[in-house]
Amino acid sequence: MHQFLKALRDYARFAGKARRRGFWISTLINTVTTSLLRVGEQAGEVRLPAPAIGAFYIGVMLIPAMALGARRLHHARRPG
Repeated sequence: MHQFLKALRDYARFAGKARRRGFWISTLINTVTTSLLRVGEQAGEVRLPAPAIGAFYIGVMLIPAMALGARRLHHARRPG
């Protein structure tokens, strides 16, 4: 969880490096959260407007995920 919060703190920082563990934990948390939102949307059990919540989450996490991916590529000595 610490790695996920660190990725959020480095919101738009494309320079630097990201470790493998932090990258994969953040990716796992994003995937599980998105999947749970999609399942809730499909089941119709979520009383809130689930498509709006899912779209909002994806929109908010797009830039941090891209920045984390670029930092991971830098750690692997590839241009991000």
